[in-house]
Amino acid sequence: MSTIIFWVLGAVVLVLGGYSNYTNWKTYFASKREKEIFMKNHHDAKVAIVGKNRIWLCWAGAALCLGLASFMAMATQTDMDAAQRYSMSLVYFSLCVYLVAMAIEATTVSRICYTPEGFMYADTYRRYKQINGVEVGGWIFKSSFIHFGNKEQVAVPKSLAVWVQESWVDWKKAKDAKRKKSRRRG
Repeated sequence: MSTIIFWVLGAVVLVLGGYSNYTNWKTYFASKREKEIFMKNHHDAKVAIVGKNRIWLCWAGAALCLGLASFMAMATQTDMDAAQRYSMSLVYFSLCVYLVAMAIEATTVSRICYTPEGFMYADTYRRYKQINGVEVGGWIFKSSFIHFGNKEQVAVPKSLAVWVQESWVDWKKAKDAKRKKSRRRG
C-alpha cells in the first residue's frame, strides 16, 4: 500500500515540478532579455543581487534530493523491495525537480537592475514615485508586498522588500533635498 502512495505522490510532485520549471524558465529568459535591454538603454543603471541565501539553499536542497534519489535507486542491501526503493527514489527526484524550479524563480527575482528613478523587477520597470508603500513580512510565513498607486500590490521576497524600502527612502530623501535646494534658489 505504501508503495502505491509513493508512486502517486512522486508522479504528482513531478508534474507540479515540471510545470513550475516550465513557467519559471520562461519567466527567467523573458526577464533576462528585458534586463539586458534595460541595461543597454540606461547607462546609469546598476545591478543589485538580493536573496543569495535562498538561491543557494534551493540548489543545495536539489543536489541533496538528487543524491538521495540516486542512492535509493542503487541501494541493494536494504530491507525494502525494488518497487518500494524505486518509488521513494521517484519522490526524491520529483522534489529535486521542484527545488530546481524554486532556485530558478529565486534567481529571476534576486537580480535587480536599478536607476536613480526606479528598478526592474522580473520583466517590468517600476518607478519609485509609483510606490505607495512597502510592507515587509515577518520572520516565518509572512508575505512581503510593494503597494503601487494604481491599487496594485506585488508579492516579493522579504530580501527584495527590504532593499526596495531602503532604496525608496533614499530616493525620497534625495527628492526632498533637491526640492529644498530649488526653493532656496527661487
